[in-house]
Amino acid sequence: MGDNRKYQFHSEKSGTALSIRVIPGANASHIAEIRADGCVVVQLACGSSGESCNVALLKYLAEVLSVSESNMEIIAGESSDYKIISILELDSAHADAKLKSAFTKRILK
Repeated sequence: MGDNRKYQFHSEKSGTALSIRVIPGANASHIAEIRADGCVVVQLACGSSGESCNVALLKYLAEVLSVSESNMEIIAGESSDYKIISILELDSAHADAKLKSAFTKRILK
């Protein structure tokens, strides 16, 4: 006896994911580049890669994207300079606009 029902699994929350390249050791945290493949290069004001840089990255991105840090999670690359960040309650179009705005403001200074 087969069950012919079709199931759809989904979360009640929506969001986006970001591909991030972290470069530690900057004087001030900023978006250094938005690559053609969508990867966002972030120079962070932290000593070296590791937990302190992960904390600094989430804090910086929360500020840039105007989201709560509790809605963000590093889902891949915790111990790498390349990370995937999941952000709840922020769609990709708004994330893209906010990242580009932060990048442009830095260049125009």
